[in-house]
Amino acid sequence: MSSTKEEEIEVDVDVDIHADHKKEHDDDVPLEEPTCLDRWAHGVHRIGSWVGRQLEVVVRNVIKRPKLVVFVTVVYAIFLAAVGVSTNFNFETDGDLMWTPQNAYTVRNGDWIDDESGFPTDGR
Repeated sequence: MSSTKEEEIEVDVDVDIHADHKKEHDDDVPLEEPTCLDRWAHGVHRIGSWVGRQLEVVVRNVIKRPKLVVFVTVVYAIFLAAVGVSTNFNFETDGDLMWTPQNAYTVRNGDWIDDESGFPTDGR
């Protein structure tokens, strides 16, 4: 008897799924406006598709002309190095200079301790 009830439940579920599917395509029922999440997902999918197509074009050109790609890459790297040398480009690695505002109180105190206080620079 329990197997009959399970079969009836499965049949009812199948009927409900088909009934909902028919309602979606009925001309008399207006379609619901997509939610914000649906629009976002669609937009992300479109952007991903576009990026995939562009990447496919690049990969096809790399496969067809590998020597040209290597040559262009080397020339581009040399160009970037030349621009860096000609503009006196340097990397700033001091965290105090990178993240602290220029004329901040802590910077002024640090400058005073380093330059004017006369404290030894070596640790104990």
